[in-house]
Amino acid sequence: MKTIAILGPTASGKTALAIELARTYGAHILSLDSLSIYKEINIASAKPSLAERQGILHFGMDVLLPSEHFDVTMFFECYHEAKEACKRDKKDLIIVGGTGFYLKAMMEGFSVKPEISLHVKGEIEAKLCNLEASYALIEMHDP
Repeated sequence: MKTIAILGPTASGKTALAIELARTYGAHILSLDSLSIYKEINIASAKPSLAERQGILHFGMDVLLPSEHFDVTMFFECYHEAKEACKRDKKDLIIVGGTGFYLKAMMEGFSVKPEISLHVKGEIEAKLCNLEASYALIEMHDP
């Protein structure tokens, strides 16, 4: 399985090229766009239409509702799902989009945020609920 990435600015023809390559060489596509993951966000993401996508397996597209959270760790889940499908189907993977952060994380790795205990979260939330106490805390450090 080969993996190629097509990156560039908005409206530069990345998606059209990826679809043409996928049709020509029989590849699957993984969207590297931070908005394409969301259902109902079609115009802002310049997402290809269903007709354009027909016959090509796409990953990372139309998965979540706009009210749902998405981050780089979830992108990795989409990436691993795409890789497994490519291995199973004996196809190459085309990664296309403009979110370079995701590609950089794939190539260089990333630090997973540390877990915060419920106790610490509770303390912080309690402090944030009391604006006067929060302001007093700030004044102690920056009069």
